[in-house]
Amino acid sequence: MKPFLILGLMIQLSTAQAMADSFTVIREGREYLCSATGNGPRPPSGPGGGAADCANKAYNGPFSRSESMELCSGAYDEGPADCGIKAYAGPFSRSEAMELCKRTGTIAHAECAIKAYAGPYSRSEAIALCKSQPNLMLRSLKLLESSPEIQSKVQKMKSTLAIQ
Repeated sequence: MKPFLILGLMIQLSTAQAMADSFTVIREGREYLCSATGNGPRPPSGPGGGAADCANKAYNGPFSRSESMELCSGAYDEGPADCGIKAYAGPFSRSEAMELCKRTGTIAHAECAIKAYAGPYSRSEAIALCKSQPNLMLRSLKLLESSPEIQSKVQKMKSTLAIQ
């Protein structure tokens, strides 16, 4: 009897923890359970943690030891290393890849910048645009590709603002 009581208590506690990370929203008479998606920075998953693993991966790639440490300082996972390696394999220099990917970069950041640079944006514009919201920028680039009218408006805005 005691093992079942302990098992039941453990299940209840784990359910309570899961519920603490979620909440319910009622919209148009329907109930929705909302919970964390895990898109934000995550704590290190194992011993040694994210920054050390990230720096090792970057150092095994194209970056020097000091560049690797700068790129991955404060990282929670290997995302900045993956981002930097992909950006550098594309059209960006090591310093540009580091600027784009430092600390919180992901593959999405690199893909966004590569796509933006292949489109109507300069390297510096691509890095600036993709640094904070790469997924939003990728959706905008898709829309830009599909509409010549929007492409001409972007070029007109750039020339008006004297952006090269």
